[in-house]
This record gives sequence, structure tokens and C-alpha cells, in this order.
Amino acid sequence: MKKAKLSAWTYLPGYEYMMSLFLLIFFWCFLNPQGINAQTERVSQFPQESSGTLSFSADVCQYQAPEGMTRVEVLYSLPLSQLISQQPRNDTTILVVNVRITGPDSATLASIQQKKAISLNRVQDLQNGYNFIDIKRFNLKPAAMHLQISISDSVTRREGLLNAGFRVRDFSDQLNLSDLYLISGIQKTTEKNDFVKNGLLMVPVPSHRFWSGEQQKNGYVYYEINNMPFQADQTAYYETNFAVSDLAGNEIVRKSHNAIRKNSSNSARIEIIPISELKTGIYKFTVTLTDLEYENSISKSAYFSIVSDSSSNHMVLPMTEADIKNYYDQIKYIATNAEKKIFMELDPEGKQEFLLKFWKSKDPDPATPQNEFMVEHFRRIAYCKQNFPGGINSDMGRIYIKYGPPFQITRKASPVASSKGSEIWTYSLNGTTEFVFVDRVGDGHYVLVDSTSPDEIHNPNWEDDVMRSYPESNKPYLNN
Repeated sequence: MKKAKLSAWTYLPGYEYMMSLFLLIFFWCFLNPQGINAQTERVSQFPQESSGTLSFSADVCQYQAPEGMTRVEVLYSLPLSQLISQQPRNDTTILVVNVRITGPDSATLASIQQKKAISLNRVQDLQNGYNFIDIKRFNLKPAAMHLQISISDSVTRREGLLNAGFRVRDFSDQLNLSDLYLISGIQKTTEKNDFVKNGLLMVPVPSHRFWSGEQQKNGYVYYEINNMPFQADQTAYYETNFAVSDLAGNEIVRKSHNAIRKNSSNSARIEIIPISELKTGIYKFTVTLTDLEYENSISKSAYFSIVSDSSSNHMVLPMTEADIKNYYDQIKYIATNAEKKIFMELDPEGKQEFLLKFWKSKDPDPATPQNEFMVEHFRRIAYCKQNFPGGINSDMGRIYIKYGPPFQITRKASPVASSKGSEIWTYSLNGTTEFVFVDRVGDGHYVLVDSTSPDEIHNPNWEDDVMRSYPESNKPYLNN
């Protein structure tokens, strides 16, 4: 990044507006419905995407402030290509930005209104995908809050609106970590600027989207450590480690920093995300700090995505034939027949939008940072692949994915069970439900032969059928 004096806003490399961001971090359901009332004390997970005809992304990061207050930073980024007018006579535009934060009683606690002049000629000279990025800071008391951001453009007459409930965190006591501040670029500076922290110019990524390719080898995460037990006359240490994992929970990157000496109760750190080593997709970043003196640990997580460096590529998810089959396999036991048919008939962008909405609809608690349903679903898929021959395509895999682990597994006490492997899985479904599996050919592949579930095969004579499958000379001896 060239050294330059940055104003409160600047042109920074980014992307064309891609479909709703979280509707981007979709599998974990980062995006919650707009219009949350602060009085309900429901919180949204950030980043969030605007509604309306002008698209922008917004993030909220919180830090400890003096006197029991919390510093709330509201960041937003807006793709500048939306502002280019079809009428050549318009060489500038004015962005009108309103940021308002209200408390539980709907009273306004903080508000900012600004007008930003942007040269459209300059925008036209730039490649599509450049973003306008800005940051606003407020000191607030811990409580349930409501954030509203509106941005309008004087030339295109477009307007975007974002509403989200959030809770101002309390940093006043005990060891804690600030929110994670995702950064696309960083450099030392002596200049003062809204994007400078601790002598470092940090270019934020409000959308949590990083692009792949040679343009960006690394992303960065800034965070602050608060209220760590510290005594100046004693030598003590802490350690940090961070992990980057995919949607299935597989660790892609892990790095540890051991035996870091304590120099104060509060400090700040920056971790590096190796963007060039990650494929296009969605990831979870988790940092964990352990106080080695007191042996207590705390963690903080954030989700981010890697997208193609092509500004014309609106796809977050790869859509090769193999990818599409994989996505279908992931939903085939939990989607309706109509949903599966629709998915297969859509084009790649339609398939991606379908998946975003499908997994969002499955989230049991949108106020939490994770889609608990999907976490469990992918855990089941991973378990099936590791434990059942045939993986998710086996009968055992299908039942395990649909219903989870049985509370009891028994063997059938019969001549069939002694000659061929058989298992009965028992669930607490509609009272007690059983699924009977038999290894018909002795190769470890168990087939469902009977069940008390109304949605599965029911064959009370399964033992006779299995017996008939034996060659006459090899049938087990049955006591009368």
C-alpha cells in the first residue's frame, strides 16, 4: 500500500457488491433479519448488509474505554461502482451518511450526519471493485442498543438502510478480549488518522471478505487484551494461539505464540491470516489466550470469507461439478424433494443463493454467532465418513445424519446375529424407535432391514428374509 495521508474516507481496493454478506457467512448464519428492535434485546451478529438500492456492509467492533465505558467502532464499506452515473455531466456526487445509536428506551444516545463529496471521474478511472470505507467511534455504557445506518447518493438517488440490534459489552472486570478487527493492509505511520491504532495504519475489512490471488497474500486480525493480572515486580507469562478452520470444523491453519512476557494489564496483538494458502470459501478464525500464571483461558472468534480476485465474480462458493455434488450430498437427507429438485435446476449463482437461504432457515438461534444446526449436521457428516463403510451414502450414515447418535446400540440375540453382523439402534423418537441393520455379505456394509419409524422400511420378518439369502449348505443350525 502506497504511503499517503488518508482522510476519514478513502478509496481502497475491494470488490463489486456480492450477494448479501452474511448472507455471505451463510452457513453460520451471520446475517440476522433487519429491523430488530433494541427493546427486545435481541442482538445481531456482524458484519451486516444493507437493504435498499444502495449496498454497503457494516461491522461493529468493541473495545475497553476509560471509566467503565466501551468504545464502539462502527465501520462500513460501500462499493464505489454503484455511484457511477450514466449521465456524463455529473462529475461528482454527495454521499449523505447518517449513523444513529439508540438505547433500550429508544432514546438517541449518539448520532452523526455527514456529507461526503466523491469525484465520479476518479471513480470511472478506477477498476470496478473499489470501496469507500469509513469508521465512526462512540463511547457508550454497556447495555442493549440499536444501530441504524442510512446512506444516500445524490446522483443515482439510491439509498441503503441497515438496522441491527447489538449489546454494548462490559470490559470493566476480569480478563477479556476485545472484538476482532479484520484488516486488509497494515503499515507503520507517524500520521494521525481514523484508521491508525497504536502507530499502525490499519485498513479495515468491514465486510470480512478477503480476495484470493497475488493481490493479497495475507490478512490481519487486531485485538486487545484487557484486565490481565499483572504485577510489575514479578515475571509472568501468557500465550496465544489462533486457528483457522473450515465449515466442517477442520483446522486449516494453527499458530502458537508461547511464553509472552506480561508488560502490563492491557495490551494489543496482531495475528496474520495466510490468505494465499486458503481456497475460496468461508472460514472461522479463533484466537485463544491462556494466562500461564493463573491457568485460565479465554477465546474470541470471527468468520471471514475468501473470494475470487475477479471483480466480476460474484461467487463465494466454488461451483465445479464435484462441488455441486458435494453440496447436494450435504443437504440430501434434510431437504425436501422439492428443494432438491429446485437446487439441481438452478444456475451456479442460483445454487449459491439457495444454499445461503437454506442454511439460514435452519439456524435455531440467529442471535448466536454460530448456526448450531449446521455445526451438528457437519459433525455428523464427518463422523459417518470416518466410521461407516460407504460414509454418508450408507444406510447407517443416512440414519445417523437424520437422527443423530442412538442412545443405545445392541445386537440381536438370534441365529442371524451370530452368523451375520446385526445392530439395533434405539432412539427416543415418538417414544422409542428402533432401526435394525444387518451386514448381509460380511464386508462391514450394514443395510437397514427393519424399523419402527413410519418414515423408514418396516419388515417384521426381516430375519426370515436374511436367512433366505444364505446358500442352503451354509445356513446356520436353528434349534426348534
